[in-house]
Amino acid sequence: MSTIIYDTSSEQSAINGSNDLLEQLLRRKDVWRGAAVTQGRVISSKHKALDKLLINGGWPVSELIDVGQKANGHGEWQLIAPALASLSHKAGLILLFNPPAMPFAPGLSQLGIRCDSIRVVRIQSHHKKAQAISALLDILQARCCTAVVAWEGKLNWRYAELRKLQLAASQSQALCFCFRKQRPAQVQSPAPLRITAAFSVEGLLVHITKQRGQQRPQQCVLARPNLWAPKHHQLKPKTTTDSSAQTSKQLAKVLHFNRGSLALTPLNTHFPQNSGQ
Repeated sequence: MSTIIYDTSSEQSAINGSNDLLEQLLRRKDVWRGAAVTQGRVISSKHKALDKLLINGGWPVSELIDVGQKANGHGEWQLIAPALASLSHKAGLILLFNPPAMPFAPGLSQLGIRCDSIRVVRIQSHHKKAQAISALLDILQARCCTAVVAWEGKLNWRYAELRKLQLAASQSQALCFCFRKQRPAQVQSPAPLRITAAFSVEGLLVHITKQRGQQRPQQCVLARPNLWAPKHHQLKPKTTTDSSAQTSKQLAKVLHFNRGSLALTPLNTHFPQNSGQ
């Protein structure tokens, strides 16, 4: 009677190798695992209400963040300025790609952003969309920026082009924001984090429609910064002399406007010197 002995060591090693390969695939950022949360590097948005809703407590680094807006100017700087302010004091550049208008340097400084770290790329022609995408991909792959903020404008990026941006962002070490015209939630986007931002009476309404580990949409309201709040000063009654009262009456005199006598005169920029008398 012969005895047959099976050597299972090779099969076991093959199984172990397959498990290791499967584990490596599951650790990839571009593998969606439903409600499972993957750890990754984040940068705080500096908005407490928003950080509570974002997975891992901040903006994800090396990921495309798709922000939908009804129109340009719907709170993008209120949304991202606090994070950009902290990044502007570190090594690296902050790139603004195809902004709808040239940023106002004093305004950025007032928000705490160092303007010497800002670089702006303007698109000369919206008909050269392929060249614009290629330039943006090269910038992300250069890994010289701490943050890249891109506005879609009239480029009308398709899913395949956004997919290229997501892959390039995953190879960078930067925050990557993409501001686009707001689209229905049913329209697919390859971005791992997808939000909408719009002004409301209470402040900036941020709606998180998609992120890894999120089972249902979430939203929060970001209060307007104190710099934007109107200043109300209470006027106190003040006693005036007869001469000042007479001057006030003269200044308050209503001048009748005659359209036929309309004439443009240059402003007088020469003021008499004060004689001190």
